[in-house]
Parts: sequence; C-alpha cells; structure tokens
Amino acid sequence: MEKFYRYPWLITALIVLITVFFAFQIPNLELDNNNFRFISETDPARQVSKYIDDTFGSSLFILVGLHRKTGDVFDPAFLSLVRDYVEKVEAIDIIDPVTSIVNADYITGDSESIVVEKLLGNDFSGVPEKSFPRSFSTTMDSLSPVI
Repeated sequence: MEKFYRYPWLITALIVLITVFFAFQIPNLELDNNNFRFISETDPARQVSKYIDDTFGSSLFILVGLHRKTGDVFDPAFLSLVRDYVEKVEAIDIIDPVTSIVNADYITGDSESIVVEKLLGNDFSGVPEKSFPRSFSTTMDSLSPVI
C-alpha cells in the first residue's frame, strides 16, 4: 500500500484526467425517466397499465406552481389571472385536462350519495367563507393550524 501512496501527484493527475474525461461527456447525457422501457411489452402489468391509460387518460402530468409575494390565492384579481392562464393552456392542442383552483371539483358525500361541487364558482367574489361549498367550509373550520 505504501507504493500506492509514494506518488501522490500521479494519483492526483489520474483523478483529474478521469474527472476531465467525464466532464467532456456531460453534453452527451440524456435523461430518460420512462420506466416502461425496462418492462417487456408482453408483460401483463404493462398491458394493463396501457389499457388504463388508453381508457382513462395518461397518468403523466406537469405541475405548474404560482407563488404570490403578497396576499392570498383568494384575491379576485389573482384568480382572474389564473382563469386566463388556464384558458390559454387549455387552448394548446396537445394538452387535454387542466385542473386548477378555479375549475377543480370538491367531492364529498352525504348519507345517501356522493356530492360533486365546484370548489370555486365563476362568480367567486374573493371571500372564501361565502363561496366554498358548505361542506368544504365546515371541513376548513375544523382544521387546526400546525405550529
């Protein structure tokens, strides 16, 4: 082992050369996060997944987050901007569903059925207490902040 450490400049030079070699390979890198390429096309699980995607739509999605520096997301002017943004994104041919705070459904149930309501209506005034579905407001009131 002492022979190995006898020439530290040689070891350092070798590590630098290897590092430079791999640094030059960076432009050739590709990101492929498609896990299906590792699964045979005849695999039953892959076939079921393809059937589900064809029937109910793909499970691939893009998440876009908007950050407000002041105020909250219930500001009518901000919601108007979000509505405009959603309309522009929905107009793109390759984009199928767009879900946002302005068009999301609130799903709950009562003793007899499942109730589906819009989370925010088109006439939302910016006052959450008056515009949310009643069951959602009750749920929000029962939550306590985590400190």
